[in-house]
Amino acid sequence: MRVREVCVRRRRSRITAVLVLFLAVFMLVPSLAGAASFVSIPSEEVHYWSGGYLWVDGSVTNNTASPMGPIKISYTVTYNGYVMATEPDGVAFVYNVAPGDSATFKWMFDMPVIRGLPVTVTVSASGVQPSEFTTAVDLTLVSQVEKPVVDGIRTYTCTFRNDSAYTVEEPMVGGLELDADDKVIDSLFGDGSDVRIAPGGVWSVDVYGLNPGASPYKVSIYAQAVRVTPTLNSVYRFFNKNNGSHFYTASADERDYVIGHYGVTYTYEGAAYTVNTSNPNNNAPLYRFYNKNNGSHFYTASAIERDYVIGHYGVTYSYEGPAYNVCASPAAGATPVYRFFNKNNGSHFYTASAIERDYVIGHYGVTYSYEGPAFWLGQ
Repeated sequence: MRVREVCVRRRRSRITAVLVLFLAVFMLVPSLAGAASFVSIPSEEVHYWSGGYLWVDGSVTNNTASPMGPIKISYTVTYNGYVMATEPDGVAFVYNVAPGDSATFKWMFDMPVIRGLPVTVTVSASGVQPSEFTTAVDLTLVSQVEKPVVDGIRTYTCTFRNDSAYTVEEPMVGGLELDADDKVIDSLFGDGSDVRIAPGGVWSVDVYGLNPGASPYKVSIYAQAVRVTPTLNSVYRFFNKNNGSHFYTASADERDYVIGHYGVTYTYEGAAYTVNTSNPNNNAPLYRFYNKNNGSHFYTASAIERDYVIGHYGVTYSYEGPAYNVCASPAAGATPVYRFFNKNNGSHFYTASAIERDYVIGHYGVTYSYEGPAFWLGQ
């Protein structure tokens, strides 16, 4: 079972007679002994004073078979039977608490009026299950640099990398500063509300703490984001019965026009592959040419090859402009589209299927010369 921080949200909330600043930090720790409920809270109260601040620690455990999140946490602080502070609707967002894991949180109340006095803290929690964020992705911490304390705020500039095969967004950052006994002495938070990170991409963010007097023995910072829902655009394939070439289009209107007006010539073969138009790696135009000699089409994502064809083969190829966007070079998680040259008719054949690629190489090597990946499709 991994030990890690999960994420952080920070906000201001009004309680009974007191304006409270609180923040929540989650850290996955081993499940609590004897926990048997869907969400369990430690039986012992864990709170302590530091100056005028009341710090409250707690944890919840997911004892089901499905991920859990976000978690709603409620607090009540009483002194001599009087309610001094309440937070009935605190939502601490964590994208994903895995089955068997626990989320450790930390809350801070600014209560100078009753600082240091014995109080009773009641904590309850519940969680959405199954999680609303089951596609959460862990980001890799690449670097962490501590800055000087300014205005009582400790800051770490952190750089994270998306090592997944998916574009992610809305990263949330959390962290804990611990002493030599693993006691939490400060919680850290960062936010990337409008951030989107492509596969292999990096993102830098300032992560803040609010305890300038802390002397941490260990600092652990973590970030998690959710996968961007892909916007998929199909690329349709036709077989030209007259010359044995293939035609590709990402336009449903053009597909329907060819089917309706050129069905005698073109056999519709369906979707050849899909392009994720929301993936920032798909930012290179795929240029299309029409071969006036044999009626086939040629596609390239290389601006150099495009210009070469225009400059040297303009008599043969009519440039039709960009067809759609692809990834011009290899990228994390990108799917290659393989290109073949048809030695019989001078056309080109494209496929994103490694199985089809191998079949053509194995069975039609006399006709098709394999040229390797022509471009890639960011997923």
